[in-house]
Formats: sequence, structure tokens, C-alpha cells
Amino acid sequence: MYQEYPPCQLLAPYIDKYWEFKGETEYDMHYKEKQEKDFLEFVRNDTYYKKYYDAIYVLFNTGLRISEFAGLTISDIDFVNSRIRIDHQLLRRNIGSGTKLIIAAPKSISGIRYVPMTDEVSACFKQIIENRKKCNNETVIDGKQGFLFLSKNGIPLDARVWEGCFSRICKKYNEVHEKPIPKVTPHVCRHTFCS
Repeated sequence: MYQEYPPCQLLAPYIDKYWEFKGETEYDMHYKEKQEKDFLEFVRNDTYYKKYYDAIYVLFNTGLRISEFAGLTISDIDFVNSRIRIDHQLLRRNIGSGTKLIIAAPKSISGIRYVPMTDEVSACFKQIIENRKKCNNETVIDGKQGFLFLSKNGIPLDARVWEGCFSRICKKYNEVHEKPIPKVTPHVCRHTFCS
């Protein structure tokens, strides 16, 4: 049921489609090695945003979709076999006049897979789990619990929250650096991984 992929083959079926674009769209953007290094170094050293360093490092180095990443639970991280199980994603859906977090299958059947972890990614996940907010009552969404990234209220952080976080980090980076960096989003991390 789960497929094993070498890291760059994860995105191979999708890259050509996205790289047909010829402008500065999110689909054809990826960071060069120096830009990625500078961005990560800024996050690691920032007094406020350093708490996101491990998560952002994982995104740059796994190629996960942000909805897959947001849906990760402790049980999805296999330290023994150095891999991440991807069999669901966390989505926010409009329900009536509000929204609701739901668990859904990955985007496609080939999205059910194991993603290999480097030693560095594994170390980041260990740090994430160690620093994870402790909850008396774990949030359960469609039978899943133990989400890695929680708000101060114990609610899992979804794609919208992560995209806002990236936007604020980029804004602060560009305020304090003479040479601004291009917009970085979780989707740009995905493209950077396979470029």
C-alpha cells in the first residue's frame, strides 16, 4: 500500500507541469542553496521565529505538501526506519458560516507513501516532539490525535497558519536585510527540495 520513493522522485510526476510557467509565480519558484541557507540561518537566530526552525528545515528537506506536514502525528514518524508515513492530510473546510479541520486522504493514490528522513530531519523531528505542547486532552480530528504542531489552545496548526507564519518571517527578514529575499511559502519549500 505504501510506496518507497527516493527523495527527488517524490515530485517527479508533478515538476514538469509546474515548471511550464514562465513568470515569478509560486509554481516556478524555488530557492537557490544560498537563499535557503540564509533564510534558515535567519530563522534559527531570530529571537521569536527560532521556534519554527525545525519545522521549516523539515519542509525544505522532505518535499512534503503543507497539508501533509500539518497533519503529521507522533505515530507517523518512524525513527527506527528513518521515514515518515504519509497517509492523510489536515485540511480546513468551510462548514456553514464557519470552518472545520478535517482529515482527508492525500491528494492522489500515489500520495500514500513513506518519505525517507535524513539524520538532520530526524534530529529536527526529535526536537519538535520534545518541544511539543503538552495537552491534558489531546485534540482528536476524524480519529487522528497526537498532532506535532499545536496552537496555544491545543488545536493543530493547518496550512493557513503556516502560510501566515512564512509571510511574517519573510517580511521581518526583508526589513532587516539590505538584499530582500523572494517570497517563500511552504509550496516553495516543496519545489526547492526537488530542484
